[in-house]
Amino acid sequence: MVFTSQIILVYTIEAFSFDSEGRNVFVNQEEGAENEKKWGISMKKVVVLTASGAFAVLAAVFLMINGRAKKIFASDTVVNEMDVSGMTQEDLEQQIRSYSLTVTYQDEKGGKASETISGADFGMALGDNAEAVSKILERQGIWQYLAGGGEEHELDGLIEYDKEALVSRVKQLACFDAESFISPEDAYISDYSETDGYRIVEETTGNIIDEERAQELILKAVQGMEQKIDLSEGDCYQKAEVTSEDKRLNRTLEQLNKFAGAKITYNFDSKKEVLSGKTISKWLKVDKKGRVTIRKEKIAGYVSKLRRRHDTIFSTRKFKTSYGKMVTVTGGDYGWWMNSQKEEKELLKLIKAGKKVKRTPEYYQTAKSYGKKDYGDTYVEINLATQHVFLYVKGKKILETDCVTGNSSRGYDTPAGTYSITYTERNATLNGENYSTPVQYWMPFNRNIGLHDASWRSSFGGEIYKYNGSHGCVNLPPDKAAKLFRYVKKGMPVICYNYLPSTDNKKDQAKPAAKTDNQATQRTEQAKKNTDTVKKNKSATKKNSTTAKNKSTDKKNSTAVKNKSVDKKNNTATKNKSSDKKNSTAVKKKSTDKKSSTTAKNKSADKKNSTAAKNKSADKKNSTAAKNKSADKKSSTAAKNKSADKKNSTAAKNKNADKKSSTVREDSGSTVLE
Repeated sequence: MVFTSQIILVYTIEAFSFDSEGRNVFVNQEEGAENEKKWGISMKKVVVLTASGAFAVLAAVFLMINGRAKKIFASDTVVNEMDVSGMTQEDLEQQIRSYSLTVTYQDEKGGKASETISGADFGMALGDNAEAVSKILERQGIWQYLAGGGEEHELDGLIEYDKEALVSRVKQLACFDAESFISPEDAYISDYSETDGYRIVEETTGNIIDEERAQELILKAVQGMEQKIDLSEGDCYQKAEVTSEDKRLNRTLEQLNKFAGAKITYNFDSKKEVLSGKTISKWLKVDKKGRVTIRKEKIAGYVSKLRRRHDTIFSTRKFKTSYGKMVTVTGGDYGWWMNSQKEEKELLKLIKAGKKVKRTPEYYQTAKSYGKKDYGDTYVEINLATQHVFLYVKGKKILETDCVTGNSSRGYDTPAGTYSITYTERNATLNGENYSTPVQYWMPFNRNIGLHDASWRSSFGGEIYKYNGSHGCVNLPPDKAAKLFRYVKKGMPVICYNYLPSTDNKKDQAKPAAKTDNQATQRTEQAKKNTDTVKKNKSATKKNSTTAKNKSTDKKNSTAVKNKSVDKKNNTATKNKSSDKKNSTAVKKKSTDKKSSTTAKNKSADKKNSTAAKNKSADKKNSTAAKNKSADKKSSTAAKNKSADKKNSTAAKNKNADKKSSTVREDSGSTVLE
């Protein structure tokens, strides 16, 4: 209507525009003169008539528009929050009577459901204040109507309904059924996944509704004649206390993924141990404040498991000897030895930093290689049974030699086991309780037991160790010790074992490094016999005088025994045994008094090899009797033999307690064993 009126006005103005003399400026003057002659009517009259008609039309249009303005609400007119633009009062009444409200809510499955409430259910109708609506229309001007400048109005009693009926209908909605209520759940951090790590599981609101709040929103929607309402957007439901946006929860998530993101790979030669989030996640603990801690006892348990699997210290090994046979070597402190306490601390640091690294554990002690053959192919091999030493470097035999190990008769056996060189030293002095022995090459491997040169020995190997062995060390010929010293380094394995090759199998027998001469062999055999004789001696007095009874195996042959006094305090009892097949030793000692003077009958050797000698102690200058005294438990009887026959060789063995005359030293509680 407004648009039509504007066209009419524009048309009228444009069609009837005149100049100062009353002539239409849009009509040619010449044409106007012709028309006036033709029709007999002047242009001024035409203009007047036309203008009158136009104003009549405008008046009619105005009246029509004004009538509509009194019946139809202008654009943007709002009554009680209800948009009534373009509606008549009758339209408003009809809309109120046919009103319905669609209510959307959350169901028990976490989704949404909707129900519709009809105005007819609670008597919805236009209220008693219908006149107020009419007055809005009456006050609405034509220009307000044409320009669309509607206003907002708040009227009391615009609509009426049965409030109790409405509340009753609202309570029938499924969202108010308490049996279907599901409580809200807080957002939380999921369990660890190897693919996704940790993640936040979003909270759920559930569907426990606040009835009072929900009814308030529905009544307001009805009052405003709203067509729909979503209760989930109206803060009607109980909410989770912790949401996925919670700062503390997200900080915890970040820390968990950092720790579980660590990956430590241990390489034990061909075997790998990988510590990843799958295991680490089981060590993590979150307290009530969301702080993440790593359980140290779990780290300790993991390191302990690594030690059980890969430490080789104190373990039993299978070893292939130089004789080609496999032996079992038990004991010894060689091998991998993990520093568990230090490794636990380092592992904790790596996990906290979320590092991905390849790692070698912290060790107290390392070995040559991982695996069962951790001693590698460079080592010292000692067969205690055969008194033999081998040196291998990169699998090649560099040296082999006879040796003398700990004295087994005195309990100084060199222990079997796998060890390592502790250090090497040139020109060391080995100190014990009653000795101090210099050596040129000192290579300890088992505390105070080591390999070293023994320049005081004239022979090695055989069974020397059984009666004249060391205090536990491995004695070597000086030249062999020098060569060994050139190759031996700190940490080199030393493998000690007992294996006696079978005499029936020549392949089992190792070739000796040096041959012993006949004289040494005879001394060895004679010394062994002397050892057997000493075992037969009995202590007759508190001073431990030694008595020995020798039986003559040949009546015709006897050996003259000559005893010499070494000094007043240390007398040596002489026991003679002839190695000649024709000669045997007959010595008979008797203890005549507390001083244990010994008389011996000597028989001189002549063509018939029968000499009888009788010695009596007449005075200090002419004494042929020997006094035997045992100074203490550590003093042993030394035997010195002389042969009266050129064909007979005598083996002599001396043992006494005098430090000056001693060639073998005892150690009881010493720090270094000779």
